[in-house]
Amino acid sequence: MGWLDRIAMEDYKVDDKLTIEAGTAVYINSTGMHYDPKYFPDPYKFDPDRFLPENKDKIVPYSYLPFGEGPRFCIGKRFAFMTVYFGIASILLNYKLRPCPNMPRPSDIKIDYRGILYLPGETLNVEFIPRK
Repeated sequence: MGWLDRIAMEDYKVDDKLTIEAGTAVYINSTGMHYDPKYFPDPYKFDPDRFLPENKDKIVPYSYLPFGEGPRFCIGKRFAFMTVYFGIASILLNYKLRPCPNMPRPSDIKIDYRGILYLPGETLNVEFIPRK
């Protein structure tokens, strides 16, 4: 999801000019934070190394929220990670992957902004070549 929503349970004073009153819906634009150079240098570059243990201190707390955070984070987070790990391992053990001709580069993929989930707005194809 591109955002998180919560309802304030009690008045919360952000600073002298802003207090969020109890019962107010608060929306957090997590996708916007994930692509903000203030939090992630060169945010449109695919750089999984930014999440390595030695780079953990470089990530501003609560700026990366793919599953939310705190007492109401997604209960499926661990299951999702394990499913992805096993799925990727199975694919890479059995296939070589090659991009199909005329497919867009990752930085050029159009995003579907009409849906609730963050998904590509165009068909993307990859060729699976069985390993021998």
